[in-house]
Amino acid sequence: METAGIWTLWMLFVSATACSLCPLRVPPRPRPLDQYKLPTIPDFNLETMPVFCNFSRELVVDGECRSGFEKLLCTTDETMDSLICSGQAESVERCSACAKKWHESKWALSWWDSLGKPAAGVSDGNYYWLGDYELCSQLRREEKFDGKYCRVELEIPDSLVEEGCPQTDPLAIVLGVCMPSSCTDDQLHRLVERYSPYKTTIDCELDMRFSTAAVTLLVLFGLWVVLQIAVTVVDSDSLLLLCLNIKLNARRALSTKRNEKKGRCGTAVTFRAPQSLHALHGLEFIAFIWLITGMVYNLMQPYIENVAFSYDAVSSLTVHPTNNYSYLVDGLLAMSALYTTYLLYGEMSSVNDLLHVVRRTLLSLYVALPPRFRNWNPKTCTKMHSFAALVLVNRTICYLATRFWPAYAFCVLFMWILFPESSSGPLWIHTETAERCSNSWWKNILFINNLFGVRDTCVDFGYVVSLEAQYFVPLIALIYLARTRLLLAKIIASLLMSVSTLIGFYRTYAGALPPAPLLTAEPIE
Repeated sequence: METAGIWTLWMLFVSATACSLCPLRVPPRPRPLDQYKLPTIPDFNLETMPVFCNFSRELVVDGECRSGFEKLLCTTDETMDSLICSGQAESVERCSACAKKWHESKWALSWWDSLGKPAAGVSDGNYYWLGDYELCSQLRREEKFDGKYCRVELEIPDSLVEEGCPQTDPLAIVLGVCMPSSCTDDQLHRLVERYSPYKTTIDCELDMRFSTAAVTLLVLFGLWVVLQIAVTVVDSDSLLLLCLNIKLNARRALSTKRNEKKGRCGTAVTFRAPQSLHALHGLEFIAFIWLITGMVYNLMQPYIENVAFSYDAVSSLTVHPTNNYSYLVDGLLAMSALYTTYLLYGEMSSVNDLLHVVRRTLLSLYVALPPRFRNWNPKTCTKMHSFAALVLVNRTICYLATRFWPAYAFCVLFMWILFPESSSGPLWIHTETAERCSNSWWKNILFINNLFGVRDTCVDFGYVVSLEAQYFVPLIALIYLARTRLLLAKIIASLLMSVSTLIGFYRTYAGALPPAPLLTAEPIE
């Protein structure tokens, strides 16, 4: 059980930063540019172009944000004037003044150079024009322009609809822009929408200075690590402290041997998990590795330069493991239900046993076995065998309540507080994740986030964890019912599955949802 628990925590942490909802962010199939409603550029004349400095004073933003744009655009005007420098041939002073102005204002050219520009391969799926993040950071470090890197997404609508198979996904072009740091995201969004003919969204990098909540979480995590190191170094016989021993836990996690001792009744006194389902544990491990591999592939899907390659390879058999990986979640839930049924079936002979399991599930935080089951007694062997699996399940539930839930809660807090601030870069802008977690973190740790929608899921894998927790209660009720009324339990289980399937069909039909959030072949003509 300890080894399985260590593996569970490891897989949990990997899955918490994984991408099981990535199919919802799969980029559209690349199409020729003439299929989109691109803007028409009117006659462009440099001589009639208004002065940048005057334009910046007309921006509908607050004073601090406007001053940032004024510094940038007015400096651009000075740079252009210093390049033209009329009268420099007649006056040495004029030439010297222009050279000085050029030296002081040439950083504006670096700003314009940092903007995202159309790149090659747009028809092949190169939608991310990130610009130069380092130039924006350099201007901030040199205190020439206090900017922050932002990604502006322009949704260019499709001008065609293929007969029989509509494909109207907009072309989402992402531009990297170095905006004034004095402007909020809302101000920048209103400003971009004012001058853009398309629907836009804007995400800016977060301040890299850790917040008070982030510092508090780091301190708590550091104390936890120090406590584990201290317990590992100092030898102690306390059962509670042994749970934190790094050496002991690592030995259990990496050991493939069974450490059992036979009791007087011929049963292992350690109450470890039944070891007869090696195949099931192996299948779960393979499914997890397969699932994570598919997540990693789909995580980078929107950012690659040749998205068309992924669509063209759909017909290949080797692509199916990464394209259809989301269906593995159903298999993992089924294997978990099978293992729980294997442990409980036939051991709940009364309603009291059923309530006993539910009470342990909701309230018990005690990891060790109940006192009446700690010692073997020949007179109670029959009773021990009657409740052996139930005690094992109770201990498993306690184990998950004291090990799994805190680890999962830490992953939720990590994704909410630390993850967005832990790094920086043009692709390290996780404003959406931070907003989702700030509004729904409590729904995740209570295992109810899947009842509200994608926007209420903090970690992508959280909806699977919630399903596991929610399915457990009706499962043990069906197991109890199946002991005496097997046919009725089968009918109820079939009705539940049918209702769940029909609800999915109804929501897909009523909401006009796509057939599947994954890569598909070319529409049939």
